[in-house]
Amino acid sequence: MPNFRRIPLLLGFLITSWAHAAPVHHGPPPAGDNPLIGDKGPGIGITCAEDPYEPDTRAAPMLLRPGIYADLALCTGNDDHWRLDVSPGMQVSVRIDFPHAVGDVDMSLHRTDYSIIEVSEGVTDQEELYYTVTSPESLILRVYGYNGVPNRYVLTLEIDDFSPSCEGDRFENNDTPAEA
Repeated sequence: MPNFRRIPLLLGFLITSWAHAAPVHHGPPPAGDNPLIGDKGPGIGITCAEDPYEPDTRAAPMLLRPGIYADLALCTGNDDHWRLDVSPGMQVSVRIDFPHAVGDVDMSLHRTDYSIIEVSEGVTDQEELYYTVTSPESLILRVYGYNGVPNRYVLTLEIDDFSPSCEGDRFENNDTPAEA
């Protein structure tokens, strides 16, 4: 015969356990109009070894070209900011790999006014973003530790150019009967 007196105790344990579980979905802190949010400040990053691309602040992001960037560091509360200069028709693919057990790393892609284009906030050892560019622009990639946690990561950037491959001739614009 079941012991019904233990059910409230078991339910209380389950509810308490659920309430203390880590959030699965979390986002970058809102930037608002404050240019200092997510930026480096005095004394930040002293407890871990920075990577050779520092300083890379929101105000002065480091230019990122296609390739693999290994052994990058996020020190406590020290986000990395990268600039990508792109043209229409380009597809941007960004991936970061890191040991999630050490600390959760996320990333977001922004325009220069810091409006968010894409965010990747998984709970595995990898984050990925994809974006197809429709007009010439500079983009900002922000890589950050969830709640400012430090970690190391590898960043892979691929840019594929899907823009038209041929130049127009001296008779352009004549692609429609109305333009001929």
